[in-house]
Amino acid sequence: IADDGGGYLWLSTHHGIQRIAKTELNACADGVKPTVAGQWYTREDGLPTLEYSGGLQAAGCQTTDGRLWFTSNKGLVSVDPASIRPNLTPPPVVVESLQVDGRTLGNPPGTAAALAPDHQRLEFHYTALSLTAPNKVKFKYRLKGLDRDWVEAGNKRSATYSQLPHADYQFQVIACNNDGVWNLVGAGYDFTVRPFYWQTWWCRLLAGVGLALVIGGAVLYETRRRLQRRIEALEQERAIERERTRIAQDIHDDIGASLTRITLLSQEYVAGTRAPDGAVAVLRQIALTASAVTQAFEEIVWAVAPRHDTLESLICYMAKFAQDFLGTALVRCRLDLPLKVPACALSADLRHNLFLAFKEALNNAVKHAGASEVSVSLTFESARFILAVKDNGRGLDHPLPGIRAASTGGSGQGLLNLERRLARLGGCCEFVTETGAGTTVRFHLPPLSVGVNLPDHRRPARRFFTPPPTPPPALYENRHR
Repeated sequence: IADDGGGYLWLSTHHGIQRIAKTELNACADGVKPTVAGQWYTREDGLPTLEYSGGLQAAGCQTTDGRLWFTSNKGLVSVDPASIRPNLTPPPVVVESLQVDGRTLGNPPGTAAALAPDHQRLEFHYTALSLTAPNKVKFKYRLKGLDRDWVEAGNKRSATYSQLPHADYQFQVIACNNDGVWNLVGAGYDFTVRPFYWQTWWCRLLAGVGLALVIGGAVLYETRRRLQRRIEALEQERAIERERTRIAQDIHDDIGASLTRITLLSQEYVAGTRAPDGAVAVLRQIALTASAVTQAFEEIVWAVAPRHDTLESLICYMAKFAQDFLGTALVRCRLDLPLKVPACALSADLRHNLFLAFKEALNNAVKHAGASEVSVSLTFESARFILAVKDNGRGLDHPLPGIRAASTGGSGQGLLNLERRLARLGGCCEFVTETGAGTTVRFHLPPLSVGVNLPDHRRPARRFFTPPPTPPPALYENRHR
């Protein structure tokens, strides 16, 4: 390595003689430039050979007149650094042609080439003019729209790309001469890769419209299918309700009328003198049995008829039953019922089981508790249905497992039945009792569907019941809040 005193270092190598500026070395060392290029002198510059190295012996030196001398196996080479003038003319660059799958395309002035979307290989050919050292011209290129940085091509005069996506492109190429002077303007080649038909805006628009139509059709179909299923379910429900109505009417008209006739005839024979003395007791038993069966049929008709599938109908029926049942047993009946009842639909199973549980509670109060007064109250707490039956009888005195309070002295099967019926409805039965102070039975049901819009054929009609004429009115005390 020899310093010419002018800011350059001269290196004798196995590939010729190289001149490197110190400023370029410092810039590379400081990280400003990634590489060091310098100028190479080879046979094209007059050197007899490329190998200028003497093993362990220095292959070059500088004389007092400033000239540099390098030795080789083919003679002595002299360089005068002061006489070297750099080539400051940047080489003009031109893109010669574009080959698409082996077919050469031209680029008419002012227009951009349009390429088919199914191309496989693009090959650009370019060159630069430098008469001083043509083989030392170096190139950089990039495909604007695809490449971010310039690609170092060296002295290679072609660039290859394959299967470009649909877009507008510009191929750019720049070159430098043998002294590293760059033509930064370079040359360009504009072209466009046409889209496939499914990449066009009109195809995407049609696809979007088609997709929207498909989604809309699917939503419409699903909506209509659900609506059809809803209509079918409503029609089936209406058919079931019509059948329930027919059955209730048939039972009421046919069987109920026949039982009523049997009761009337039996009572007529008992009251008159037509029957022999021995047959009076039998006829009286027939009349009582017919009356009980008639009452049972009335309950069945009420449970089956769909027009009673409302909470208000249930409350009215239980109130009437309590008045009739307790009045017959000469037990005072106290009703504490709300004047406003939420409009909600109840299933026939819920009405039937709750009424039977209520009936069992009244029967226990009359038959086992020996009560003289029974209070029936109804409250709503957070849409929960709470029905309470309270008597002033003798109370319960023996605990029953599974029930919150005590049972009567009997087997307790009736209380267990109450618990099971309420459990089937998703509720529970609570007993509060004290010996000699009466018993309170509370039926807790889960939240009801309060506030629903009932169909017209199931809207409850307000009905008022009056106490029966017997026993005397003094046995009844009705209190509403």
